Amino acid sequence: MQHDLHITTSRCIDPCISITSENVDAHVGVEPCISIASENVDAPITTDEAAPVPAARKRRCDIVDKTNCPAEMVITKRGDVWIVTRLNLEHNHNLLAPALSKLLRSHRYLTDQEKAMIRTFTNVNVPNRKILAFISFLRGGMQFTNLIKKDISNYRTRVMREGGQNDITQVVKFLKEKQAEDPMFFFSFNANEDNKVRNIFWSYGASRSCYEEYGDVVSFDTTYQTNRYNLKFAPFVGINGHGDNLLFAGAVLSDETIQTFRWLFSTFRACMSGKAPISIVTDQDGVMREAIE
Repeated sequence: MQHDLHITTSRCIDPCISITSENVDAHVGVEPCISIASENVDAPITTDEAAPVPAARKRRCDIVDKTNCPAEMVITKRGDVWIVTRLNLEHNHNLLAPALSKLLRSHRYLTDQEKAMIRTFTNVNVPNRKILAFISFLRGGMQFTNLIKKDISNYRTRVMREGGQNDITQVVKFLKEKQAEDPMFFFSFNANEDNKVRNIFWSYGASRSCYEEYGDVVSFDTTYQTNRYNLKFAPFVGINGHGDNLLFAGAVLSDETIQTFRWLFSTFRACMSGKAPISIVTDQDGVMREAIE
């Protein structure tokens, strides 16, 4: 009954409430009671369908402002019955629109069946937006769904943590699968003092064969930072006899220091059986030039 009262009150009285209970000591005659109080003002509700990710990705934080709102409801247990002993419906802030109350954190939930489906979808790398669309379809449409994409993402993160997985373990798994499919596939990565991966390099077998024939001139640059981690993508590109572009290798870099570039170029040369290009076309970056020399 306490849970049902909480849900009903949060829908009718305030968008976000807190519940506190007092300890009961039957020997001194203290009656058990629960206080339900309002504690926020216009808490922002987001659907996680945000604007395009900026170049410098920042962690979004929704702040709930406390205004010492006097609204509260106190229910006290007398015998086997809970009775409302104090009720104040006066708020000192704006209330959330009733149509959006379903998106409050206290109202969002996943059933056991939906959690099982998310686990299955996670194993086959279905995107969060498609999982949300599928669950919404089963619930009768988006207008009846009280979930946001962040709920799907949070549960997927929990599933991966249970299996000891994270982004880098999935990347390494993918690279090893490619190596099993293509014996000439090459990849390498290095880590920092904390054993965290900093840079990843890879090259397909067909790319290595093309380098043997057309690797005299290589174009190299690190101008792309469009991924969600804001990392630098470093492609090694060449041209064949027909003027077509060839991708010899690729790398994802955490920074553009001399140490990183030296590791990258030495790894590229080792991948290509020690063959160095005659010419490298790149920008005028002094760090890159020093690493090449």
